[in-house]
Amino acid sequence: MVGLDVEWRPSFGHGVDNPPAILQLYVGRCCLIFQILHADYLPDWLADLLKDERFTFMGVGIDEDADNLDRH
Repeated sequence: MVGLDVEWRPSFGHGVDNPPAILQLYVGRCCLIFQILHADYLPDWLADLLKDERFTFMGVGIDEDADNLDRH
């Protein structure tokens, strides 16, 4: 099981859809914080991890987070 959370820059305008800013992954006592907003690309290993069906991702509002990540 992997805990997952995504943070976005605040949207102050109506209809603004900001891209994700921070991806947080938690496994046991370990945490990875990846600043997507400042990255030139998403590393292959991270994309592979997020697509790997052997892992169960958990979090509050995770369906919305996953949909927004996929969209961006």
